[in-house]
Amino acid sequence: MGLYLGQQERFELAEAQCGFVPLVMLACSFQSRSAAAMHAPISQNASQLLKSYPLLAAGAADRLTRKPRWQLRDATLDISSVVHLEASSDMTPEGIMNEEEGKGVLFDLDRGPLWRVGIYSATGSGSCFVALTLSHVLMDGSGALEFLRLLLRKPTLNLDGERAVMSLLQAEETMNMRPTIIEAASAIEQEILVNFLPQSLQGLVRKAPFWPTVDMLVKSPVKCKSQRYKLHFGSSRRLIVSGLKNFGKMSSAGSIQSLIHTACLVALLSATAETECCGLPSVIINTETPIALRNAELGHPPLLGNYTALAEFSATFNEHKSPNGKEAAKRPSGMLGLSPDLPYISTPSFVFEGSKVTPCPTGFETFLTHQGGSSLPYRGSLAVSNLGLLELNELPEVADHHLQDLWFAQLPMP
Repeated sequence: MGLYLGQQERFELAEAQCGFVPLVMLACSFQSRSAAAMHAPISQNASQLLKSYPLLAAGAADRLTRKPRWQLRDATLDISSVVHLEASSDMTPEGIMNEEEGKGVLFDLDRGPLWRVGIYSATGSGSCFVALTLSHVLMDGSGALEFLRLLLRKPTLNLDGERAVMSLLQAEETMNMRPTIIEAASAIEQEILVNFLPQSLQGLVRKAPFWPTVDMLVKSPVKCKSQRYKLHFGSSRRLIVSGLKNFGKMSSAGSIQSLIHTACLVALLSATAETECCGLPSVIINTETPIALRNAELGHPPLLGNYTALAEFSATFNEHKSPNGKEAAKRPSGMLGLSPDLPYISTPSFVFEGSKVTPCPTGFETFLTHQGGSSLPYRGSLAVSNLGLLELNELPEVADHHLQDLWFAQLPMP
């Protein structure tokens, strides 16, 4: 236990230092609640959480090395620097998230904090939007959802008597995430060594191509801007979750995630089919989904830290719910530390453009840079992330604050 970043946090930091800032954003709308009325309790809850979780105000020290650490602040963080009452806006949820993305990419990785709350008044009404934006370096999606729940809590939090969480257990300290020798050797060959082979030999060792290959892309992923689309389920949206759960039980799917993932896969197969009769595309569709591994019994805190693994699918979609499926998903996360450093003859002069650092400071950034420019620039054809339900455990008439809708978005990375 300590202040060092875990492997997953270090990998998210590498993404930021390659120019792909890993932001997680949650936005919710409230009817008949003004922005000013929401500002006070959220600010009070944020102040309490900063006392209980000082790492919420931290930045990353030694971030150009393989072992960066959390750097706590010497002075108390001014709550107005993280909870912002924004001007009236007629923006859509997509527009608000675009606005938040512009602010999130400016997070100071060295000094922190790596999160913010924006409270937006809706023009011409007494309603408002609340948006939580944070860096994936700080915490994963399950932690972000719990963070939002605590920020929205009413009655407000009172944590004065509780002991502050000063350090984090790294995921690899609490779970066996080591890949097998065969898995590690295959990954090093296909993901790292291939980048140093002559072009004529790369095809012999590179993993099988999947949609989309580089020749299908209009432009490279590093030049693409993220786009967000709000999903609307009509008046029946409150029945969607219970309906999916019931269908999952009837079909033995194992989880809502399996059903959502299958629907996305079917849609993508239809969109990429080469014939009108549901023909399969000429390349493989490779999909992945994050699995939440956060477990209080293992010493994981309710928020902060990254306790996730990426499960890849090529067969049945309920494998990740089985013990074998979860173990298989953990092992690729254990490969994050296998990216070797290529030593510089002399210490280079690093250039900073926002969070991006050139030249690559460690093997993590070198790996991601090679990945972005390879013939398979994306990790997969698609990824589906489902945070689950936002559960407010107070009485309904107090808890929902007239909560109307909730949206989740995460910046895509190759």
